[in-house]
Amino acid sequence: MSKGGSDNMATSLRLIAIALISAAAVSNSALAADAPAPAAPSAPAACPPPGSPDAQIAVITMPKWLHTPSGTDMIDLFPPFEYKQQRNGKAMMDCAVADDGKLENCRILQEDPPGHGYGAASLKLSKIYRMTPLAQFPDWTALSECVRKAGHPHIVMPVAWKTHF
Repeated sequence: MSKGGSDNMATSLRLIAIALISAAAVSNSALAADAPAPAAPSAPAACPPPGSPDAQIAVITMPKWLHTPSGTDMIDLFPPFEYKQQRNGKAMMDCAVADDGKLENCRILQEDPPGHGYGAASLKLSKIYRMTPLAQFPDWTALSECVRKAGHPHIVMPVAWKTHF
């Protein structure tokens, strides 16, 4: 279902929150809801290289979706055997958010039940999601240059697969 359009963009964008975590936490999937803010340096320092443990990666915690999967998308991508058996499942997905708001480089952090195809289906579903472009995120543009240079922000999101709504 497509969303967006006539709502007040400025009001909607205030609903977006960004947290900071270290690059090491992203690579280890240890995603904290509230990461401590980095201490302000007394003198300007060079930014840590992207991917280093000292780099701070932004995590979007309250996205403003412009496009999300429809019920038909969910049915089309539902693992076929699981759908026929009317079994539900879920996956936890971590994705980078591209400048245009599309999800990229997604990976599955957890799948329940494991090995039943919900992770693979969630990765296919990730291609449908789109959020507000990063340049329109006041919270993203207000972050320090070092955080923005560390890499695209990430989003960690659950995907629930249900045969009955």
